[in-house]
Order: sequence, then structure tokens, then C-alpha cells
Amino acid sequence: MQQKTLDRIGRRHSVEQFITAFEKLRQAADWKINTDLILGLPGENFDDAQDSLQKVLALNPDDITLHALALKRGSKLQMQISDEVHRISDFNLPSDEEVRKMSDAAEKLLRDKNYLPYYLYRQGYISGQIENIAYCKRGAECIYNVQIMNERQIIIGIGPAASTKVPDKKELRLQTSFNAKDLTTYLRDIDKYIDNRSKVLAQVY
Repeated sequence: MQQKTLDRIGRRHSVEQFITAFEKLRQAADWKINTDLILGLPGENFDDAQDSLQKVLALNPDDITLHALALKRGSKLQMQISDEVHRISDFNLPSDEEVRKMSDAAEKLLRDKNYLPYYLYRQGYISGQIENIAYCKRGAECIYNVQIMNERQIIIGIGPAASTKVPDKKELRLQTSFNAKDLTTYLRDIDKYIDNRSKVLAQVY
């Protein structure tokens, strides 16, 4: 909910567009809406994190998942930090201590608003060495969130950069297929990606 952060990390939507989309979803149907926040983004401080959470709470979502920044291998930020030009100090990342303070304060605020934690998971390379935790209103637990963390959820990927993941109970593994991220490549080879997805589903069903 900080425009300066969205601009800094290359997100191409605005805070206003997010709010508009949220409100349109609320008006369209009576369904549960999940929101995600990331703590520890470049240039953000404790006050930014609190302000973002307050603004999300004002929208009255059913579910709020608190993530901490994870510097994943191959991500643009991780590659920049690892190159010979940049230093990690160039990115103004909050310290682990600051991220833990953000998390503790967010948990208190969410509990005060009667949001209850219902699942958590850890990631590698995560700021603050904390867990990602989902909070929700009583009775609004998102089964999809729980299922996907346990790799028990079927995901049908459609479009560029989409992934299809099908749990195979016999083989005790996920069967997967991945679409190209680049739109031109995806459109050129769309029949191949549709065929790959069909083969994955056929392996299990």
C-alpha cells in the first residue's frame, strides 16, 4: 500500500488500482477475499509496514497473509545483490530485527481486530528468519492456502508464466508443466503448452 515501494520493486499497478479492484470484487459477489502483504521490502520501515496493514484492514478482507521478503535464487533483486556492481547496502533493506518488529506489531494488530492465525510456513533466505503466517476472520480459513502448502492442491495453469501442478497420490509426487513467461514465446508455442498440460493431467487421471 506504499506507492513508492511499488515503483521501487517494479510492480506496474498503483495503490489506487488495487483498492478499485478489491472494491469491485466485493461488489461482484459474496466471496472470501484473501490479501497478502510482504514485510521487509527495499526502502520500507516499521511505519510503512504498519500503514500498509492499517490500509488493508480498512478494506475488511476475510484473510490476510503476512509474508517476509525472501531473496530467491534467480530473482532480479538477488542477482543484482550478487553481481560485481551492487552492494546489499545499495538496496536499503530493513534489518532482520526491524522485520521481526514489523511482524510482532502486525500480529498484535491483527489479533486485536479478531483475525486468527490458521497456517504458517517457512521459506529459505527469508528476512527476519520468521514464518509466513495467514490470519483470517473466524470461519474464513482459506482451504486452498492450506492445501497448496501441503502440495495437495490441483493447479491448472493457463497463460504465460503459469504452472500446472497435479498431486500424484500413487507416485507421491507432483506432476508439473510450466508455460513460458515471455508472451511472444507462449503464443507461438501455445499448442505445445496445452498438450503438456493435458499429458500431466492424463498421468494422474
